[in-house]
Amino acid sequence: MPLVTVLFTANINGNIENCNCGDPPLGGLDYLATLIKNERRKSTPVLFIDGGDYFNSYPYLALNEAAADILLLIRPEGFLPGDQEFAEDKVLLTRLFKQNNILGSNFRFASFPAGKVLHRALDGNRMLAVAGYLSPDSFSEKIPDDIRFNEKEFEDIYANRTANSIFVTVFHGTAAALRRFVQAYPKTDLILWAHEQSNLIEKRGATTIVGGCSDGEYLTIIRLFIGTDNKVQWNVERKAVTKKYDTDKNVRRIIEYFHKKNKNQY
Repeated sequence: MPLVTVLFTANINGNIENCNCGDPPLGGLDYLATLIKNERRKSTPVLFIDGGDYFNSYPYLALNEAAADILLLIRPEGFLPGDQEFAEDKVLLTRLFKQNNILGSNFRFASFPAGKVLHRALDGNRMLAVAGYLSPDSFSEKIPDDIRFNEKEFEDIYANRTANSIFVTVFHGTAAALRRFVQAYPKTDLILWAHEQSNLIEKRGATTIVGGCSDGEYLTIIRLFIGTDNKVQWNVERKAVTKKYDTDKNVRRIIEYFHKKNKNQY
């Protein structure tokens, strides 16, 4: 049995509904919510993390408001805002920060403090620590005025990790920024990579890197084991989000209300 299971999504891009395209059609937060609920029912401790670019890249306020409503229902234990969140209306962005457990230890937004580090005690006297890192390179244009980056805050968290800790970073940034991060913080055990819409699963030195895919088409399930050599091992599974699952009725209501209210606009 794994010590802990991490559920990871990223780059959902405001795709709240199944695309009804492809074979099989993939995506839909009403189906994704069911998968997450099923995993949470299992006996292993479960953490659900979203790595950002959850909102659409365009400021479609009504769509992104519906996505924010759904986020309240699926309740990630940790949410790292990406560049696409900061393109949105400031009122909605402020609501996002107030209503979610925000990760991101290398920046601050407006008057909000730096993001928290999630800690979970595991069997075998081990501690899971999950931090967030938003790369400034994520922003293709000017960085919003309300964001202040501070690398020193993340450096201190990394330097002060304990000997028994398993250090996970939710990283939002480009491939080039990711390479620099791995070089700067080589003892990171696991990186959950958002922004580039990658399906990468790769080991670089001591670090395992797992991409978050895109558009809510897959739920990435990462299970942590300790091998016979006492080293951390990760098992990665991707479950396709398809219509074979039941819809979450509460999430479905939000989607249907969005369509009713914004008929022919999206």
